[in-house]
Amino acid sequence: MIPDQLIGDALRLRQVITNLVGNAIKFTPSKPIKRGQVTLTCRLVQSKSNSQTATLEFCVADTGIGIKKDKLELIFDTFCQADG
Repeated sequence: MIPDQLIGDALRLRQVITNLVGNAIKFTPSKPIKRGQVTLTCRLVQSKSNSQTATLEFCVADTGIGIKKDKLELIFDTFCQADG
């Protein structure tokens, strides 16, 4: 069942999604010969323990260059930019 309302910080959510999609676009090829793809999906995850609670799960996926393995752990620091 989809809840009647959701509680959250719309400003922060917009900011995070905008930054993630912006980075995905920035590092995804846009040349006509090798055009990349950026996808944003959202799904409702119903709580197993409380039928009145649900979570929105957002996913940004792209066909860009990705992050080097030695930089992956850095993205979970307070602020870190792997590449420019």
